[in-house]
Amino acid sequence: MNIKAMAVTSFSTLKHCSVMLLLTSVAIVQTGHAIPLNAQLEAAYAKQERLQSNPLIGTWQLVSGQYLDEKQQWVDYQHLNLRSIKIISDSHFSFTTIKDVQGSKQFWAAGTGTYQFSDKYYIETPELNSFGVAEGAAFKFEYTLKQDKLFTKRIENGVLKEQEVWQRI
Repeated sequence: MNIKAMAVTSFSTLKHCSVMLLLTSVAIVQTGHAIPLNAQLEAAYAKQERLQSNPLIGTWQLVSGQYLDEKQQWVDYQHLNLRSIKIISDSHFSFTTIKDVQGSKQFWAAGTGTYQFSDKYYIETPELNSFGVAEGAAFKFEYTLKQDKLFTKRIENGVLKEQEVWQRI
């Protein structure tokens, strides 16, 4: 890393920490609660480190997607008028999807469970779901992140089965 890049990164981190300190101070004044500043800063730094070590954490809105149905035909989510929100914490995921039918919102699917990730793969293991997945089953996605967009592809036995684009909100 060159000196300019290091300086930019250091300044960015310092700026973020200063904002966190200011917000923490405002929160203390507004609530009248005095939590030791060190504990607040430690919690803020721990959260920031977690987000930096796991860029998937956050709330995501479905932008587009498609899946391969049982007839081996591609079904576009936009054609189905699907809308979905996915929340990813440091250990769990949860999503709810609705279908807009002539202005009426109808339930489509939901799932929640644990996940694992690496630099290339995101693997969901649903614990609760509305689509009949057996306990212990997992969905393995290849993923890439580009700015605030998450691109996923689910491949089974060498066949692309699903691909989605999510926007961080």
